[in-house]
Amino acid sequence: YPYLNLTFIPFTCLQNSSIHLPVVFLLFPKSSNSPASVILTLSKLHDMTVKCGEIAQFICAVQELTLKVTWKHESQTINETEKVKMSQNGNVMLLTIQNVQLMEQGTYSCTVKNNHGEKTTAAVLTVEGKPPRFLRALSNLDVPIQSDAEFKCAVIGNPQPAVKWLKETYKFVYDASEYSCIIPNVKAENEGEYICLASNRHGETTCSSYLTVEQQVGQSALFTCETEPAPNVRFQWFKSGREIYESDKYAVKTLNFLSTLEIIRPQVVDFGEYTCKASNSFGSVSSTATLNVTGKHLSFVQVTYQYIMHITLACAASYIRECTNGTFIK
Repeated sequence: YPYLNLTFIPFTCLQNSSIHLPVVFLLFPKSSNSPASVILTLSKLHDMTVKCGEIAQFICAVQELTLKVTWKHESQTINETEKVKMSQNGNVMLLTIQNVQLMEQGTYSCTVKNNHGEKTTAAVLTVEGKPPRFLRALSNLDVPIQSDAEFKCAVIGNPQPAVKWLKETYKFVYDASEYSCIIPNVKAENEGEYICLASNRHGETTCSSYLTVEQQVGQSALFTCETEPAPNVRFQWFKSGREIYESDKYAVKTLNFLSTLEIIRPQVVDFGEYTCKASNSFGSVSSTATLNVTGKHLSFVQVTYQYIMHITLACAASYIRECTNGTFIK
């Protein structure tokens, strides 16, 4: 429309360091007698490229203010939501898309209409993907032998990253951005470093975890106290000065001149000194041994025999991984 003497001035507005919004100034003549009052004049939308997760904004302008405006994406009419906003400032119409995703790329059009006709302009939105990024990385694991080990991590990217585990594994679980690697019935040979690699066409990233398999010699630890024959011997067991009673954790058995303390499934918290006290009407005697519990093994510390009033006490001797003189239940 040469007779309208219109001027289009495109430039880029830097709203912040990561968002580039194209803006167009459209200069219209003010004469109300011009044929422009009946002929629609619509500025052209401009193609744009944004990164996934950023804001995309299309802007176009018309001369008349009383118009019906329709925005479309791939020929489908756009309805306003919290994510997609349609607004108008004077003769300028805006379509703003928050947190743009790959599925929202494509052709966008703006159609304006009045009693004298309609005009449409269109542009293409290109959305660049994002390389993978771990929201939650792997953590080191310490698990007892023959139990299950589960590695968990969370990773995002666009498009959705492909995930690989760089060690022999048994079962994978995937739920949205959450990934798990499950190793059932862990064995000693499963110990080592596990690496999770996430990749898409925009890049790749890794995180790692070390699996420590706690190898237990047995399922219980057993202390034994024995006296020489004596009348009416009474046995008591103590841990760090506190008397131990029969429970789900401890099994105490006494027969004649022999008493045993079984610690069921020892844990690190069970580390400490254990004392056996034998007494009768003639007096008492006690002997103490130390239980060491680590992530790798159980051990007993040497104690000596004691002879008091013809009562002899003995506790398990010091062994790691096997007990020959002392007793260790497997």
